[in-house]
Amino acid sequence: MPSNPTFVAVFLFAFGLGASPASAELAVKISEELERGHALLQASKHEEAARAFRSADQLARGQSSEALLALASIHLGGSQYAEAEDVARKAVELGGDPTSVAAAHFLRGLALRAEGSPPEQDLAAAEEAFRHSAAADPEAFQPRFARARILVLLERELEAIESYRDLSTRDLPEMRAEVVRLELCDAKRQALRRLPDLELPLWNGEDVGRPPMQIGPVEVPGKRAEHAAPKEVLKPIVLAAPRIRYPSASGEGTVFIGTVVDTDGCSRNVSLLWGIDPELDAAALEGVARRVYEPGTLDGKPVAVVYNTTVNFRRPEKK
Repeated sequence: MPSNPTFVAVFLFAFGLGASPASAELAVKISEELERGHALLQASKHEEAARAFRSADQLARGQSSEALLALASIHLGGSQYAEAEDVARKAVELGGDPTSVAAAHFLRGLALRAEGSPPEQDLAAAEEAFRHSAAADPEAFQPRFARARILVLLERELEAIESYRDLSTRDLPEMRAEVVRLELCDAKRQALRRLPDLELPLWNGEDVGRPPMQIGPVEVPGKRAEHAAPKEVLKPIVLAAPRIRYPSASGEGTVFIGTVVDTDGCSRNVSLLWGIDPELDAAALEGVARRVYEPGTLDGKPVAVVYNTTVNFRRPEKK
């Protein structure tokens, strides 16, 4: 049975799972089977490891959370999602300490959403599983992040946005914080595409409804420069700028784009200020709309700013 030993080993280590209590008479045998299972996993002998964990669970009369969670992990690593969900569900029903319960819900959520495009009822069940996992371990990042992604798939983008925003307030490693911001802005774009009349505030907290601050200026041909924001306003910093496609058989030049960077760092209200060619203009608008920023700040607080920018097109050199 093919599996991913790194996934299994890292998962069990990350949740710090220990053997479930059992009678003193059986404790040694159960511990030996669990140790044997982990050793076999390290040796990439996944079928034998699964047999050892099943043996441990049988000895514990179905009361070994560690064995069940290890089995569910092995099934997930081997793309056996139905089996993984079944074993994880048994671990959920078994209960136990909060860490084991959180891990069981998390594994069940992964299994429910893993295969292709799962039906809506499976997505809903996965969302519930991740929600329970997060409730059982309030400090855990993964179940909250996974739940937010499921909420987007369920077209519950506003809940996803709040979940991502909550994660963004935590002390996260830089790479993880950037991923959260990217997913947050993706959720906003999906919500606005699906619900064109939806009004998403540009500011968070007590400043909701406040107009964005002007920053710049950017000299636009044929237009007077707008008034710039106070010098204390630090402009947004681009975190992610997807490569802008160059339409075939188009010209070259500079397109001027107007956008608002909201307090979450998302591009909003993208508009064409000065165009040069319909295809190039459309490519520039699409590219800028997908940019994600570290938001502008004033006195250390995020602020929504009007942030005009340019996109330069040059014909690819012929080889």
